[in-house]
Amino acid sequence: MNTFWDPLTGHVTEEEKTLIQANGEKVRSEYEKLKQNPYKFRNLLILSITLGLAITALLAIIFDIDSPDPDRLEGFFEFSLAAILIPSSLVLYKVRTLQRDITNMIIASSFGWLYDPERNKDKWNSMTSIYPEIFKFGDHSQYLENQFWGRLEGDTKNNFWLSGFNYTTGSGKNSHTYHNLVYAFELPTITIADFSLAPQGIDTKIKSFFSSTILTTESNEFNRIFHINCVGDLRLEGADILQILSPDTQEHLIAASKKHNGLRILFRDNVVFIEFTDTLKLTHTNLLKNADLDPRDEAIVLQNIKSVYLLAKEILECFEHMEKINA
Repeated sequence: MNTFWDPLTGHVTEEEKTLIQANGEKVRSEYEKLKQNPYKFRNLLILSITLGLAITALLAIIFDIDSPDPDRLEGFFEFSLAAILIPSSLVLYKVRTLQRDITNMIIASSFGWLYDPERNKDKWNSMTSIYPEIFKFGDHSQYLENQFWGRLEGDTKNNFWLSGFNYTTGSGKNSHTYHNLVYAFELPTITIADFSLAPQGIDTKIKSFFSSTILTTESNEFNRIFHINCVGDLRLEGADILQILSPDTQEHLIAASKKHNGLRILFRDNVVFIEFTDTLKLTHTNLLKNADLDPRDEAIVLQNIKSVYLLAKEILECFEHMEKINA
């Protein structure tokens, strides 16, 4: 029986696994129906545009567009635009979402992973209480989605969890929605220091200015990119943190920061989190044309996972080396 690791509970229970598989089956069922009717979304898009044009013709009569009243013309254009754009936008949103879900489902199935496309706010709440350095962001609309559970390279030590993490700051015209990817890898042992790496910014520089203890490494480039936060006393745990952040690990983290915006790392208990801004834009598959998936979209997802895994592998190897030294 396959068991899957989870950073929140330690493992996915059979009840959770059944629910996750049911959510995945919904995507599989939609895909099977689409293969039987490959022009479904194209026909829906044509229908939505035709309906919008018909409503526009009706609105032309209602608003009497031959009238010289500018308010009538303004109202006509606003309602007409909404009548055409809203239905077609809903169809295109459904297409983009299904393209992503199908691609992820196929990848998960081919590697024996679990995949859940559903949004999950409850899990975000639970993760925030334990790992606030990674998940306590945003003013509202925070949730997890597109979760993966699996192992890499068939090694039981390389358990991982991956999820999209979305949140919104501000409100109205000043609101901004962020789309992050969060990876978690199971460490072979409990970390000797509980700490995180955050991107250097105004907030971290202010914090450093008023702090009596600042931990830096011998790499100026690393110090310019990352700020080290420690739950305990830096004066006591600084040496342990630098043992984990070996020169090779620092080089890997520097390289990763150039590929992934807003890179954050957290070491806690037997887990290392890697978070950055990304949406995995899958633009090659087009379900408006046919039901075939473009292998380039699968490659985008796999390449993203592989690049993060190489970073995690360096960290895991560092922990294994430390275990041998301390044995």
